[in-house]
Amino acid sequence: MSVFKYNRICLFAMFAFWFSLTAQGAVSHVLHITVDGLGGYQIKGYLETNAASFPNFKRLQSEGACTFNARCDYDYSETVPNHVTVLTARPVEQPAGITNLVRHGYSANSSGATTIHNYVNPTFYKASTMDVVHDNGLKVAIFLGKTKLAVCTNSYNNVNGAQDLIGEDNGKQKYDLAKIDSSSPPLLAVMTNLLATNPPNYLFFHFVEPDTVGHSYKWNTPQWSNSIVTVDNWLGQIFRIIDSSPILSNDTAIVLCADHGGGGDDNGLHMNPTRLLNYTIPIFVKGPGFEPGSDLYQYFSNRFDPGTERPEQGGVPQPLHNGDTGNIALMLLGLPEIPDSYWRPQYVGISQNIAIEILKSNNRLILRWLPQSGYLPVFSESLTGDWSVITNQIQNNGTYNYIEVIPNYQLNSGFYRLRKN
Repeated sequence: MSVFKYNRICLFAMFAFWFSLTAQGAVSHVLHITVDGLGGYQIKGYLETNAASFPNFKRLQSEGACTFNARCDYDYSETVPNHVTVLTARPVEQPAGITNLVRHGYSANSSGATTIHNYVNPTFYKASTMDVVHDNGLKVAIFLGKTKLAVCTNSYNNVNGAQDLIGEDNGKQKYDLAKIDSSSPPLLAVMTNLLATNPPNYLFFHFVEPDTVGHSYKWNTPQWSNSIVTVDNWLGQIFRIIDSSPILSNDTAIVLCADHGGGGDDNGLHMNPTRLLNYTIPIFVKGPGFEPGSDLYQYFSNRFDPGTERPEQGGVPQPLHNGDTGNIALMLLGLPEIPDSYWRPQYVGISQNIAIEILKSNNRLILRWLPQSGYLPVFSESLTGDWSVITNQIQNNGTYNYIEVIPNYQLNSGFYRLRKN
């Protein structure tokens, strides 16, 4: 809780420091995982009714923060456009009302001779998570379970990648190792060996099987749930390597999401982005700064749980999106956000004190704080007096809650603070 006092001569402020991952200590290794077609409603139901069959998804939930109610891209609930979104933190299409160009534009659910950067006009370079990690001198590996996802590596190879302008020049190619196949087992064998012997700082892995089975047998069928059991078993292999490694144990974070859900179309598939089962996805984050068994929505001031709604991507605030996970992964590594990215969740944590910031504007004071569920400003004429809650003056500018105050100079002093309502 923070308190500030004003009087006719001067203004005093006491600030609580925002909890940060820097204070916690960033990790050296992050696994950024996508599970193709993992619907939020389905995995939530499985963990509620049959958690014993999904022990490693349950572990992600119980040892970290998660939500089963995040969103895929607003306009596309398909694999390739959403994986480009995950890696670039950009929506496929330009959000309404946003003046600066933030879309990545790669709407094809295929991979051709083109790149993410020149698929649509105007053409420009779209940086990715791999750019940030690589250009800061760290190691990157990427494993993709569909050959049509090759655009995600072709766009960042030694021909199409951007110049490294940060510190030592590490070259234009933004990854140290890239493997693409049509199923997970061959990739998993290489990936787990790499983890055990020479783990990269940022490892991106795409599990394809739930989508493959969903197209053959539909979502939430016994065959489909068995594919999730299989992915769970593979996650167990990864956990065992991490737990037994002196390099990785206690120095590795995991960020797992889906590219899209499924089962929402009339034919039981996932191509219609307006259907609830298609656009609802889970996100799990296991790492420092995310408390065991907590709700992921508690950590970000500019994200809110949308219920069953599908808010347009230009509105404020936004639900969590799979496009947020790239910048979350970079944050866990202690690295900056993807340059010019759109999906930028503002992390505030849940165990920190909440600070009031004070700005002066002409004869007004502006009290602002990052929105946090259940906190309201209160006022008193003295620290030992009664505190009155303020509710009807609160405004929001999309980033901060704030109130405007005209000091009453007939009073000797006045105090504001935040308290849990």
